Amino acid sequence: MPTGARSVSGVEVSVDNTKTWHEAHIDYTGAPTAWVLWSYEWRPTQPGASVLVVRATDGTGTLQTAMDRRFAPEGATGYHYITVRVEPKSCAPRFHSHPKAPLRGGWPRDGPRR
Repeated sequence: MPTGARSVSGVEVSVDNTKTWHEAHIDYTGAPTAWVLWSYEWRPTQPGASVLVVRATDGTGTLQTAMDRRFAPEGATGYHYITVRVEPKSCAPRFHSHPKAPLRGGWPRDGPRR
């Protein structure tokens, strides 16, 4: 979401293909044009592939649009999607060292890059 100096006021994560959204914790905000670091504790309920979707809200309360657009000329838009594989034994994403490890991410203050 191109935010300019409006900053990012919120981040949400969906684990069910955008049917529902869950608030992520903003861990670091920095300057209005700096990266925003966030975390979300996700506990998978079953093994296999899962798609996680992330969106942001800017400092004016404007929700990031789902419309995918490249960064030029007006800034990137669209949700960020990531596919993870959950191991059958632990139901923990493969890229985490512990089943209760939080999902972490970040965006530059001027929006996510695809």
